[in-house]
Amino acid sequence: MIRITFSILFSLFLLLFSPFSVGKKIDNKCISNRAAFDIGSGTTRIKVARVDTCLQKVLMILEDQDEPVPYKESLSKSQNGVIDKNTVKLGLEAIEKLAAVVRRHRVTAIAGVGTSALREAKNGKAIAGLIALKLKTLTSLEAKIVPVTQKEEAILGFYGAVAYTKTPDTDVVVWDIGGGSMQIVSRGKDGKGFEIYEGELASVSMKNHIINEIQKSKLDTPNPMSQSDSQKAILHARSRAKRVSKLIQEKIKSGAEVLGIGGVHYYSLRNQSSEKLVYTRKQVERAMKKQIGKSDQELGGKYAATDVSNIALVLGYMKELKIEKVNALKVNMADGVLIHPKYW
Repeated sequence: MIRITFSILFSLFLLLFSPFSVGKKIDNKCISNRAAFDIGSGTTRIKVARVDTCLQKVLMILEDQDEPVPYKESLSKSQNGVIDKNTVKLGLEAIEKLAAVVRRHRVTAIAGVGTSALREAKNGKAIAGLIALKLKTLTSLEAKIVPVTQKEEAILGFYGAVAYTKTPDTDVVVWDIGGGSMQIVSRGKDGKGFEIYEGELASVSMKNHIINEIQKSKLDTPNPMSQSDSQKAILHARSRAKRVSKLIQEKIKSGAEVLGIGGVHYYSLRNQSSEKLVYTRKQVERAMKKQIGKSDQELGGKYAATDVSNIALVLGYMKELKIEKVNALKVNMADGVLIHPKYW
């Protein structure tokens, strides 16, 4: 019996019905397999895709995998602004696992970006260099891995997200939450340029705020969280959300589609609140009530320590910005890297 997985069916769907390919004659000389890496603050991700390199369009996602690496956690505990050797070792071990994905496909080029932790760490560029060297050793391909600014991160996320919606890019707001930073971005006035909110409150930093400032604890997890803990955390998130520009706030109020990208939206919030691609503010509020008082063991999963604090983070922003629902997309920096000519 031949088994066809959901991911294969979904990739075939994208190939047949994607707006990138319908009605366009594809030149086989332009087609190649690329591997893009997103070296995030808490997770290292890879996407392998078949790409039209002439049009810079993704034709099919061939593989999508990730491995947890606590870069931001290490940096937050550092006394000298560097990511420790043990975490670097974990990062290279993750690359070794993900390099096997590259070897399974006829990949001709590799590129990637490092986000918050790598751009902030004093040894961030050195780590990016080690990752590139490791990939070359394991795949025999040159790899370009570079830390990016928060603005670059926002724009990459925007391009990656709008590729998966039929809504005009002038009518969307892209909300990206990582381990160490948050970006909310829309098109600027008259649909030109970008309006970008650059925030430092994100998954790991929110968790650490609850532990250090609210609970006054020395543990590595805020769980189990009390009702009081959650309310204080939500208020903290709301105070940060007030800094979002009026232009973005007005777009949200006028009904712009809010696209949530990154693992916090797609995995943590979606799985805890609705398990559907769209989750609402009411569902997030119910999820908070359900998860209060649970330990990491009761929550389960490799990201349990940040699951409940993620709810508080997202709920605070949703309340303050009057966001009624979020369309969670399985999109990260790798999607933007795959098609951005700067990295190839």
